[in-house]
Amino acid sequence: MTTSDDLTRIDGIGLATAKKLAAAGVISFAQVAAFAEAVPEAVAALTSDDHARAWAAQAATFVSADDGKGGEEKATENQPGSAGVDETKDAPEERDADGGAGNAAGSFTEAPKADKASKASADETPALRIKAKRRKGFWRAGVFHPGEAVEHPAGTFTADEVARLKAEPNLDVEEI
Repeated sequence: MTTSDDLTRIDGIGLATAKKLAAAGVISFAQVAAFAEAVPEAVAALTSDDHARAWAAQAATFVSADDGKGGEEKATENQPGSAGVDETKDAPEERDADGGAGNAAGSFTEAPKADKASKASADETPALRIKAKRRKGFWRAGVFHPGEAVEHPAGTFTADEVARLKAEPNLDVEEI
């Protein structure tokens, strides 16, 4: 029995095409890989032979990676993050300042918070009111600026981004 594979992993096959292929009876990478030899009429009606052969080449790599068993084998194996795997037995332990054993992840999560707080106080940028000169708005510094004035709190942008925003001729930028 053939298992159903996610055919959308193949470049050029979207959800709609995968549904059409399923309606034509093609549901696995092995069946798509067979297009290298001959393209079935039902599939030939959906796409050109060149596309079908390109799909076959990609499907062949998925078949060889799965050893022809589709997704069945992966679902039954114990993979990291699954209920059957104990990931803590190999986790490195570190000593806290108190001498107790602590998880290495605990020290990593606290460092960025302190780093952000010190950076924000040192590089505090002003609050800005930004309005695009275009009615439809304008993208700059990773933010969409609409035609209406929008206030951004202090520290929203870095000093470099503030300089770029002020230099942009399509935006009206004022400090508030």
